[in-house]
This record gives sequence, C-alpha cells and structure tokens, in this order.
Amino acid sequence: MRFLVTGCSGFIGSRLTSSLLEQGHAVRGLVLPKEKGVGETLVELGMELWVGDVLNPETMDGIGEDIDVVYHLAGKHSGSVSRMRQLYVEGTRNLLDQLLRSGTYGKFIVASNGAVYGSDNVCVADESALCHPVHPFGRITLEMERLVQQYCTHAKFSYIILRIAEVYGPLEHNYIRQLMRCTQMLGNGRSYSSKVHIDDVISMMQLAWSNLAVQEIYNVSDDLPLTQEELIKEVRKYAQLSEIQWISPEAVTDRIRLSIHGLRALSVRMGNEKIKKNADVRLAYPTYAHAIPYLIEEMSNRSEVNSL
Repeated sequence: MRFLVTGCSGFIGSRLTSSLLEQGHAVRGLVLPKEKGVGETLVELGMELWVGDVLNPETMDGIGEDIDVVYHLAGKHSGSVSRMRQLYVEGTRNLLDQLLRSGTYGKFIVASNGAVYGSDNVCVADESALCHPVHPFGRITLEMERLVQQYCTHAKFSYIILRIAEVYGPLEHNYIRQLMRCTQMLGNGRSYSSKVHIDDVISMMQLAWSNLAVQEIYNVSDDLPLTQEELIKEVRKYAQLSEIQWISPEAVTDRIRLSIHGLRALSVRMGNEKIKKNADVRLAYPTYAHAIPYLIEEMSNRSEVNSL
C-alpha cells in the first residue's frame, strides 16, 4: 500500500509515518518548507519527502499520484480564528482538489477532534450525538468535517473522519509534566476531559484504513473520561503538585482561550465503543490511570519528579 500523510512532522503524524514504514508500506509525507529538517529524519527511514503547503495549491500538484490511502493530519489548534479556518477548511479543500486532479480515489482519512461536540457535563457523546460546538476550534473542525462529507460524496471519494480526544504521551506531551509546572487552570475542575495515549491513537489509525467502514465518523479516545479534579487527584497519588487556582475562561485573553488551555476547559465525554467494535481495538492504556506509572517513570528517568 502507498500512503500520503500530511502533517507527517507532527506528534501524531511522525509516529504514524514511522509505524507505516516499519510495516513495509510506502509513505509520501507532506511537510512545510520550515519543517524540512524534521522530514529528512523520516526520509532516513524510507519516507518520500514532499515539501509543500496545503494553503499553496501549486506546491501540491501531483501529490496524490499512485496513492492508495491519505491521512490528512495537517493542522494546529492555536493562532487566530481566521488562520485556523484557512488551514482546516480551505487547506483541506485545496488538498481534495489536488487529489481529484491526480485521480486519487482511495480512502481519505481526516483527523478531527472532540471539540465539535461542544461542552456537556451530563451526556456521553457517541458519534450519533448532535454537535453544538462552543469553541471556535470546534466550529472550524466541524465545518471541515462537513466539507469532507460533501466533497467526497460528490467526487465519490471514500472518507473516514476520526474525532480524536486530547492526545498525551512522552516528553512535552506528558500531561503530568504539564500539571507539575502549572498553578492555574481554566475552568472549575468539574468539566470532563477525554484523553487517549499516543500509542493507542497510532494503533487505531493504523486499523482505520483496513478495518473501518467508510463514509463514517469514529471517536478515538480511551474508556474513561475524567473530570479535571479527578485527574489531578489521580496524579497526586504518584507525584507532588501545586495547589491549582481555577480561572474562568472569560477572565483570560482570546489567545489563551484559543489554545489547548481553552480546549481543556470544555467538558467532553467521548464514547469509543464504535471504533473498538468495528476495528477490533484493544487499548494499551484503557484509562489515564493505566498510563500514569509509565509517565511518572519517564519523568523519573530525567529526575523531574518527586514521588510521594
């Protein structure tokens, strides 16, 4: 199989690309010119490097030739609303146009997120739930989803939309490290957060192209959403944390609200039964509690944590 991965230099994309290459697949990776150095690291593993930009269509001319499956992961969840919309909506449209010109009619798998559901402390959101996004990032990615559905239906592409929970893992994505460095958080501590370990994200994404039905949406999350307070309580069993001061999202700047901090103030409880059933997924980290010892160990190896 031949894969195209946009955003192949990112946290998820680089790991997905490496894994596909290890399995013997051919991978073409799209990277921005400023990310060429990161892309060249993947080239050493066998990736075909394509330097371009989804916002600059002429740099993608022919990018879909001889491609069977596209993983569209290019994106960011910070910056101005107009810039995010341009990237997610217009950039996705540009990519689909190029794929159509290239005669690529394989599977188009796009990364979305749980912010499309809105913020609800009561209901668990499965894929049939109505979407009422309250955060600009959720509204933008929902618009992107609808663009993909309409475009692919008209052009007879096969699509799969993956709504991915907050992804955590090693190094800068170790949420315990982040908690130990902060004394303030947006929200009131009672909002739910759906998370998923990077290893499980990659496992589910790898299964998507072969195991999942097309023209469908799937949540990518672990089994047990936790409130912010529950998560902090769980971490405190293993590590010392400062007392957290809760701050209303209305009391901070738009820049902070648009960042990951603003997204964490949403209350989102994502159900994952559909993808587990259809892709025969077995999570390595079914809940955040399963991952904490490994996250602590990673930090201990770097002398960053004082265990209780």
